[in-house]
Amino acid sequence: MYFDSLGAALVRTNELDWIGDGINGGIKMLRISSETGWFAALIKGRAGQVNPPHTHIGPACFYVIEGGFDYRGGSARAGDWVWEPAGAVHPATSHPVDTIYLANVFGPVLLHDKDGKEPAVLDWRSSQAMVDRAKNPNGARIKRPQGYFDPLNAALVRTNELEWIDDGIGNQIKILRINKETGYFHILIKAPAGQVNPPHTHLGPADFYVLEGGFDYRGGSARAGDWVYEPTGAVHDATTHPMDTLYIANVYGPVAFHKPDGSIASILDWRSLQALADRTASTR
Repeated sequence: MYFDSLGAALVRTNELDWIGDGINGGIKMLRISSETGWFAALIKGRAGQVNPPHTHIGPACFYVIEGGFDYRGGSARAGDWVWEPAGAVHPATSHPVDTIYLANVFGPVLLHDKDGKEPAVLDWRSSQAMVDRAKNPNGARIKRPQGYFDPLNAALVRTNELEWIDDGIGNQIKILRINKETGYFHILIKAPAGQVNPPHTHLGPADFYVLEGGFDYRGGSARAGDWVYEPTGAVHDATTHPMDTLYIANVYGPVAFHKPDGSIASILDWRSLQALADRTASTR
């Protein structure tokens, strides 16, 4: 059977060494994503270990494998799962027994000092630096010069320099960015007057901003200057364009196009969009 990993991973955690991070008893970093800022780790806390007060800038979830910890939400013990929303503020978290837990952290964590200030940030970059130091303990730390800009795959796209691509259903598009890590894609769409896009379901959310013209859809009639948001699961009948229309689409998951009987005819996702871009490039 064909298997396309697309960056998927199987991590044999028993083969990893614990890294001492100066706060916990140790950590095994399982994955770090510079694209999303998410990181996953096994964390070992010693009996009596107290983690400093902190604020979750992004959400996080934890599963206690051994032992347990006491925190603002109660006492989590082996087999318990903890969810913390973005913005959760924690006093010190204590470990009454030796503890191992799985942490999935979906954004930075601000560690506070006694005055409530933020002396340190735990994020994917600091996590990566910790891993790098463990691999090369004698390596020199890189200092950023003043005015340094690290793009981290940031982009400035001059859309006027891009060529239009036929999307296969009557529109023309300019692909601004495709992200296989999240499945998000960003495109400019140009629809001629009379264009009808087939019924579809948004399997992830999406938002649209009408630059010129407008379209009629299940939510009403969007015209130049209007912004549209569609949640995951939104089902659309045919979307019509009564005039020449230009709009930007930020799509945060696949779109399923339907046949007349409601079954799925095709899926528009980052992979199909990348295939379209590749085919276009090869013919030019």
